[in-house]
Amino acid sequence: MEAIVSLGGKRRPLTFVAQVAYYYELRTGRVFLADVMQLLNQMANAEEAIASGRVEDGLKAVSNVLFADIAYEGLCYAARKRGEAFDAEPADVHAWLYGDAEAIKEVVTLLVNSLPRADNGAAEGDEKKITGSSRALRRGGKR
Repeated sequence: MEAIVSLGGKRRPLTFVAQVAYYYELRTGRVFLADVMQLLNQMANAEEAIASGRVEDGLKAVSNVLFADIAYEGLCYAARKRGEAFDAEPADVHAWLYGDAEAIKEVVTLLVNSLPRADNGAAEGDEKKITGSSRALRRGGKR
């Protein structure tokens, strides 16, 4: 899924498809999904702190680096897929995001909507049993 967001005075493509995780991990040396989950937990904690009147705690709860790095990679990949140049740095993306609350909302919404979901009616946390035949298929064998 791709969206067009207003950042840095321009309309820019943004995506968080699986390939973004690859380039993110290659560039940062960190695990993309772990960082995304950490960021979303930080945002939830910040929202809770602000709602309970602890504004300073809320403002300190979110990693600027994680958010900027994740958004940066999504912007880079989307531009590359369109054949467009993207010559900004993560610090530029940070400045664009923190200068525009609506942009933060757009980026977070796209990020959350890009996360894998449980399918086939399975409840979150349910695990499918791996049968002998599916195990063999995963190893490249036959049923």
